[in-house]
Amino acid sequence: MSTRTKYERLLARRAPQDERRIYNFSESFETQYGDATKYLIGAMSPVAPLYTQRLIVQGDRVENQLKTRLAVLYPALEFRRQGSVSNNTHIKFHSDVDVLVIIDKFHTLEPPQQPPSPYRGNPDQDLIDLRQNCADELKNAFPAATVDNKGSTCVTIDGGSLVCSVDAVPSNWFNTVAWSQYRQEHERGVQVYNRDKGQRILNRPFLYNHRIHSHDLPRIGVPRCLMRLLKNIKADHEKSGLDDDVDFSSFDICSLVYRMPDDLVAGIHNRPLRLIYALLVWIANVLNTPSLRGSLNVVDDSRLIFDTPTKEHGLRILFEDLKILYHQADQETSNRQILTESHL
Repeated sequence: MSTRTKYERLLARRAPQDERRIYNFSESFETQYGDATKYLIGAMSPVAPLYTQRLIVQGDRVENQLKTRLAVLYPALEFRRQGSVSNNTHIKFHSDVDVLVIIDKFHTLEPPQQPPSPYRGNPDQDLIDLRQNCADELKNAFPAATVDNKGSTCVTIDGGSLVCSVDAVPSNWFNTVAWSQYRQEHERGVQVYNRDKGQRILNRPFLYNHRIHSHDLPRIGVPRCLMRLLKNIKADHEKSGLDDDVDFSSFDICSLVYRMPDDLVAGIHNRPLRLIYALLVWIANVLNTPSLRGSLNVVDDSRLIFDTPTKEHGLRILFEDLKILYHQADQETSNRQILTESHL
C-alpha cells in the first residue's frame, strides 16, 4: 500500500485548518514538506469539532428515542457515554458512538458494602430483557436503519438517517466503595451483560476517561495526539486489505501511550517528528523487553495490555508501518535523526 494512498485517505478525514488544535504546529511546516510528513501530522490532529458534534448528536438521537419509548417499562433509565468520542481520541469515519443504557431496577455494590434491601429479581435476565426492548424500539424508531442484535454486549444501529454507527449498551450501575464515600462519578462503574460468556462484566469507562483527561492535560495534548496517530495507522492498515484486522485494539493503543514514560517526550512537545521518534523508541522497548511488556496495565488497571499472545504481533504491525512513514518524513524534512537497528 503506497504512502500516497494512505495520505489521500487521511486528508479526507482531517479537520479544517482553522479547527485543528495541535499545540502550535505551524501551517508553514505542514505545507512545506512532503506527503509522509503531512500524513503523520494530520494523523495526530483532532477531528473537526463540527464532525464530532454530528457524532454526539447521533448518540443523543438514540438516547432520546429509547428514553421516550421505554419510559413505561423503565421510568428512571439513565444514559451515559463511553468510548473514543467521549474522551476525544476518536478518528474520522472509524469511530462510532457508545450509549450506555443503565437500568433502573437494581445496582451492584462493591464488597464489603451490603444492600439494606437485597434485590429479589434476576439481574442477568433483567439486562437481557432490556437489551431486547432496546432492539425492538430502535427498529421502530429508525425503520430505515439496520439494527444488529447479534453482538456480545450491545445492540448496534447503523444506516438510515444516522451518520454513524451507534451502540446501545444495556448495563447496570456498579457502585464502588470509593464512589459511596466521595460521590465522584469517575469512581463509579457499570456492569454489562456479555451474552457470549453468560455473565455480567465490570467496566470502568468513567475512570478511563478521567485518567485519559488528567494525563493529557498537563502534557499539552501530546498523549491524545499519539493515540490518534496509532489509531489512524491501524485503520489505514486494515483498510488496505493486505492483512486481517490488527489484534491491538483502540483501548490497547490508548493504554500503551498512557504508560509511555514522560522523559521520552520532555522538551519536544511542539516537534511532531521528534514525538513520533520517541513513540517508536517506546514501542521498540516494549516489543523487545518481555518483562516490561508483561507488566503494563490498561488505563483503568482492569487487565494487562498484552493479555493474549497475538497482541505482540498486532503492535509489531503498527510499529513497522509507523517506522516506514517516519523514515520517509525524516527524508522529506532533511532531519538527521535516524532510527538505527541499535535503537529498534
